[in-house]
Amino acid sequence: MTVNERHGSLRDNLVLSRQVGAPSWRQWWAETIAFDSLIGNNDRHTENWGFLRQTWDEMAAEYRLAPVFDNGTSLGFQVRETELARFTTAMAIEQFVARGAHHYGWLANEPPQPPHARLCQTMVKFNPSTQATFERLARLRDSDIEDTLHWCTTFDLDVRFTAERAAFVRQLIRKRRAELVAAIGG
Repeated sequence: MTVNERHGSLRDNLVLSRQVGAPSWRQWWAETIAFDSLIGNNDRHTENWGFLRQTWDEMAAEYRLAPVFDNGTSLGFQVRETELARFTTAMAIEQFVARGAHHYGWLANEPPQPPHARLCQTMVKFNPSTQATFERLARLRDSDIEDTLHWCTTFDLDVRFTAERAAFVRQLIRKRRAELVAAIGG
C-alpha cells in the first residue's frame, strides 16, 4: 500500500463528493486545494475534510461539504520564533516553499505529495471549469495579505503573532501565490 492509497486522492475525493450529491463539490475542492496551496497546508488527508449531513426522515438525507478545518500544519508553523531570522532571504523562502506539498496526489497510485501548485494545475487540467477559482486566488492583492497579517498581530494573546512572524508568513504567501500563477496562469 502506498502513502497515497492510505490517504486517498483528489480524484477519489471528487468522485465521492459527486456521488453523495454534495452541492458545488467541484468548486469546493478547487477552493480547498487553492487555499491549502496558498497557506502551505500539507495535511488535507481523508480525516481532515468531511461532509455535513442533514436528515429529514429515515429515508432522506442531504450531504454538503463541511467548511475546511484542521489547517494547523500551514503558514510555517514549524519554524520557531527564535529561528525566523534564518528565513529572511529569498533563497531560504524558496527552499522552504519548495518542500511543501499536498498530502495526496491526483490518483492514489501516484508518487506521494505533489507540490501544491502542480496539484492545482492537474485539477484545472481535468476540471477546466475550476480555472477561475485559481485565477481569483492568483489575483489576491498584496495589500489584502498585508492587512490580514497586520490584523493578526493585534490580538493580545499569550502566544503572539509577532510582526516578524507576519513578515515571514507574508513572504511565504507571496511566493506560493507566484508559484500558483506560474502553474495555472492568471
